[in-house]
Amino acid sequence: MLSSSFITFFLSLALLASPCFAQSAAYGLSEIDYFSMKSSRLTVQAPQEDLWAEPVLSPDGKVSIYHPPAVVVDFLNNPNEETGRKYLNWNASRLSKIQKAQKVLEALSHQEKGPVSLSENGGIK
Repeated sequence: MLSSSFITFFLSLALLASPCFAQSAAYGLSEIDYFSMKSSRLTVQAPQEDLWAEPVLSPDGKVSIYHPPAVVVDFLNNPNEETGRKYLNWNASRLSKIQKAQKVLEALSHQEKGPVSLSENGGIK
């Protein structure tokens, strides 16, 4: 009688450990996600219909969609004189802001170290 109870115990234990029960949580506990990998799995989004949108993969593995500025998209979708002028004005404004920022950095570098020659360091001549 004692040996049949051990056999019954081990059979029931084997049944619980079988693969059909492996998918359910053991002892009512869920699977442990040590590195939060389940929440950060790459999800594929439906492709967007925008011709100029480009997917960008960030260093953390997330995918985002880059949309060019509206002025650029308007000019590319409808290239005419009006949209061309808008694009040129937008780009000129953008470049003038970059030039102003460069002048500020150049003035700061003169204050700290004296004049800096880019050609000495293999830069722009």
